[in-house]
Amino acid sequence: TDKGGISKSITISIGAVTEGGTAPDANFVSVNGYPFSAPTKLYYKNGGADTTDDSTDYNAHYDPATGILELKNYNSGRIVIGGSVERDITIKLVGNNVINSDNQFGIVNHNGGDITITADSDATLTVNVTDNSSYAYGIACDIPDSHAGSSREITISGKANVTVNATATSTESNKNAVGISTNGTVAIKDNA
Repeated sequence: TDKGGISKSITISIGAVTEGGTAPDANFVSVNGYPFSAPTKLYYKNGGADTTDDSTDYNAHYDPATGILELKNYNSGRIVIGGSVERDITIKLVGNNVINSDNQFGIVNHNGGDITITADSDATLTVNVTDNSSYAYGIACDIPDSHAGSSREITISGKANVTVNATATSTESNKNAVGISTNGTVAIKDNA
C-alpha cells in the first residue's frame, strides 16, 4: 500500500531457464540448444538460429501430441528432453543424421522417460560426443531422484543404424566415455 492508501501488487515468476533462454514447459524438447514450442515453433533447419514454424526443407520436426521427433538429414547439435513431467520420446530417422556435441550428451532424456530410436526405411544416426569433463554420454536416460519409478528404456528398432562415438578428454584419472547409458534396459530390435 502506498502513502495514499492505494494497494499495489507485483507478480514475479521465477523458473528454470534453458539453453535457448526460455522457461521449459512440462514436456521440453530441444535440438542444438533451441527448444520446440507448440503450436508454432515445431521445425528446425540445420544451421538455424532457432526453431521455427517453417516446414519447408526442415531437418528436425517435433510433434508434442505424439512425442515423436523426426530427424531428416539432421546435422547439428545435441538433443535434450526434459521438463517437469515424465515423457517418453521416439526419434524417427529419415536419411543420414549426425549429432555433434561438445557438451557431455548427444541425446539425453532428463525427465525419467524412455528413448526409442527407429526408422521405417534404411536410415542412419551417428552420435559424436567429445567433452572436456570426466563424463561423455552418447545416448542417455538420466536418473533424477524425482523419477525413481521410471523404466528408462533405450530401444533402437526398425531399420535404424545407430553409431555412437563418445570421448571424455579430461586430464583427470577417472573419466568415462559411455555409448549408451541407462539404469533400465537397452534393446536392439527388428533390423536395427
